[in-house]
Amino acid sequence: MATGVQQSWSTTAASNATADTAINWREGQAASTVNNSAREMMAAVKRLALDLSGSIVTGGTKTAYTVTTNEGFAALANGLTFRARMNVASGSAPTINVDGLGAKAINVAIGKAPSIGKLLKDAVYQFTYKSTDDVWLVSGVGERNVGDIVWSGADAAPALCVLAYGQAISRTDYPALYEVYGTTYGVGDGSTTFNVPDVRGRVIAGQDDMGGVSADRLTNQSGGVEGDTLGAVGGSETHALTSGQNGTHSHSVSGNTGGTSSTFTYSANSANWGGGSNLTITNVAATGLGSTITSPSHTHSISLTSAESGSGTAHNNVQPTIILNAYVYAGA
Repeated sequence: MATGVQQSWSTTAASNATADTAINWREGQAASTVNNSAREMMAAVKRLALDLSGSIVTGGTKTAYTVTTNEGFAALANGLTFRARMNVASGSAPTINVDGLGAKAINVAIGKAPSIGKLLKDAVYQFTYKSTDDVWLVSGVGERNVGDIVWSGADAAPALCVLAYGQAISRTDYPALYEVYGTTYGVGDGSTTFNVPDVRGRVIAGQDDMGGVSADRLTNQSGGVEGDTLGAVGGSETHALTSGQNGTHSHSVSGNTGGTSSTFTYSANSANWGGGSNLTITNVAATGLGSTITSPSHTHSISLTSAESGSGTAHNNVQPTIILNAYVYAGA
């Protein structure tokens, strides 16, 4: 028979006479057994208190934890509970082996493994065994996930966060963040560091091909952003329009040619004189001097240029904006 508060003690008082082999509370028990039984009860309560205090520390790796309780569970049973401080931040789909009883999945909800870095190094969590699903349910986890961008109106970085200005940080100091980001935002020095996003002076848009199909709402056409690439950047604070970017339009112009006339002097002895193929003169005055001849119908070629307007100066391209600090939740 097992010993310990969680494994053997009953909520029915009468059942506790022989529930724990280390404690004797039988009717008519020998007086000599009272002291030992009382002392063992005190020890059992203390072991339980330690198991629930968060003083025990896990061992193992980020994906395969181990832990030894003070009570020393003899077998897994529904509802067994302890609190432990993590020796390392969690990796992908972690398990925990309690008192050598076999590795079982850790879930934040049934069927849901904690995300990478969700269980923080040196943080204390409560574990409760769920026998029907054969998992350890963990409670006390935070809402943020490693890699989240955190916006703040404060100058001081929130706990477990780093500023997001594209700097290189240590792969060793931030192992969970490195596991999540990899070198998406920069390789750092190529071996010991990696880069976080640089969101200085940037607005953020959803990746265009989330779900596997591009929406083509944000592309790199006309100097835009490659919306299908995580971490891509683009756009500018100002923009000078080119002629091709002006809308279809027209200009109204007006003008006239200057008036002209031609005269020449000639003499004639007859009132009816004609010659040449271009004009005919009739009823000329007797003197025949200083008469004005009108040219036949004709055209003039003209060139018009409308007055220039505008300066070609770049226009403001910034949406209404407020400035905040951006941080990456690093989990360390």
